[in-house]
Amino acid sequence: RLSAALLATGVPLDPGMLYFDARLSERFPTVEVRVADVCLAAEHAAVIAALIRALVDTAAGEWRAGTAPDATPGDVIRTWSWLASRNGVEKQLIDPATGRPAPSAEVVAGLLDHVRPALAGYGEEDAVTATVESILRLGSGERRQRETFRRRLDMHDVVAAAHEITHG
Repeated sequence: RLSAALLATGVPLDPGMLYFDARLSERFPTVEVRVADVCLAAEHAAVIAALIRALVDTAAGEWRAGTAPDATPGDVIRTWSWLASRNGVEKQLIDPATGRPAPSAEVVAGLLDHVRPALAGYGEEDAVTATVESILRLGSGERRQRETFRRRLDMHDVVAAAHEITHG
């Protein structure tokens, strides 16, 4: 109903312009997730995809088992998402188990524990865990971009550095 109401306004030209954080695809039997930042490393993008698939598989398994979905209101989740977009993995995130701020490493460890059976089922547990640990230790692409910008306050430097990282 929300999609139909938004499309009726004429502002979004088609369903592809409805930018929900997650939604069922209009064309494919998939879930589209649009919350991740641009990754500078292919393995970071692959880990995000693996974690999303593991989350979907875990949620589907819980649904099949009759587990009630989390009742956290959407506005609360959007607030958590805003904080995550601001802090990345460098600072605190909201722990969905408690609804309280916690060090990002603890929140991410909880995520990995939650989806571990799904990751293991795809044979991805070790690779995902190692890459996530690397991101937590060395920082994300977002951190590298901010550090580049701080050096000379020039967005051209950020673009050039991102190009160098992604294209060698």
